Amino acid sequence: MGNWERAYQYNINGWNGAIQLAKMRVGPLLIEFLTNMLHRIQGLDERRFLLYSAHDSTLSAILGVLIDKPLHWPGYASNFIIELWESTESTTNNKYFFRILYNGVPLKTAWCNNNSPEIHPNTEKYHNSTQSGENVDIFKKHENTLDNNEMNCNTLENLKNYLENTLNLVVDIEMDYNSKSHLTYTPSLMYDVDQECNAD
Repeated sequence: MGNWERAYQYNINGWNGAIQLAKMRVGPLLIEFLTNMLHRIQGLDERRFLLYSAHDSTLSAILGVLIDKPLHWPGYASNFIIELWESTESTTNNKYFFRILYNGVPLKTAWCNNNSPEIHPNTEKYHNSTQSGENVDIFKKHENTLDNNEMNCNTLENLKNYLENTLNLVVDIEMDYNSKSHLTYTPSLMYDVDQECNAD
């Protein structure tokens, strides 16, 4: 039932209201990820590592948007990593790009392959694994592997366009990597839902 819920309720193509629900569930968080990467590039934020703690429902909602495909129920201690990269090749059109790892395995984002967005074939086995030794081995296998498709496709501009066009989010962010006019850091868009409900 948990797998069915993730495949149907959390995937944005699962049912008619899925996109609207995803927009409320993780829309602000995905915009925050985009803002954090942009501010790092612009030199407005010197932090090299940001850690978020979340539930399986949050993870399912993020994956349901970004991979746009039915997925398994995230196992205990699952993790989702966004790595920001800067290309050293002068010939590349996109100097900055990011890579997404789910439990140490690179994910193919929905907008990078509209015909068949897919998780790495070993991911299904990895989802249900709670053995730390196996987790480390799989992570080491992929940690230094970059796909050319990621470099050309997983750009901040493409993420912004995807959020605007797919989730109908208003992403009021100027994608200027050299702009340093905004000297204040955007505060977190997350809030404690239970606290808000209890207060009301």
